[in-house]
Amino acid sequence: MKISKRLAKEMASLLEKQAEISNKTGVKNIQSNRFVRDCIIGNIIDKDIDMNTNLHGWDGILSNGTYFENKNTKAKVRSGISFGLRLQDTSLDKLNELENGVFISNTFWDDGKPAFLLVGNTRNVSHHINASYNPGSRKTSTVSMFNCLKNGFKFVAVNYKKQEVWDTLASKFPKIGTVMSINDICTEKDIPELLAEMS
Repeated sequence: MKISKRLAKEMASLLEKQAEISNKTGVKNIQSNRFVRDCIIGNIIDKDIDMNTNLHGWDGILSNGTYFENKNTKAKVRSGISFGLRLQDTSLDKLNELENGVFISNTFWDDGKPAFLLVGNTRNVSHHINASYNPGSRKTSTVSMFNCLKNGFKFVAVNYKKQEVWDTLASKFPKIGTVMSINDICTEKDIPELLAEMS
């Protein structure tokens, strides 16, 4: 796309604001955009979360001591694969921690806002994480969305309404009704209860 002078100025202004936030948080690398997104979701999950400003380790620790990890993707992503979990750079120590339980969110973004989340605890899908573990260059594990849902994970509508979440899911997964209904979609007000159940 062609970039107008006005749009370039808007982008420059955004980078300046991002640099200001990076200076406040101490996160001054290429990962700062991801860190900002993780912080926004961490605050939605738990107002007292302790976010990790280091590139290594989990994204944060919930107020109850449970590790927190957030993955980011687009709400209008083309591939249904992105609706599941993809865990990369997973050392054997991290694999053990995933077995013990990490509260994880797969966040779907639309126009700079979190549209909806898929949340759950990794201990409920630890068998799938271990079975799919590939110790190659990125040490990757994957868990399909259907396996997540069958093991207690829930969708949470944030800036999308429940119907919008359902329509997004149904457009990618015509058989979504075999594992959940629109009534199974939660909202932000349900998060404290989900956190208590899933941590």
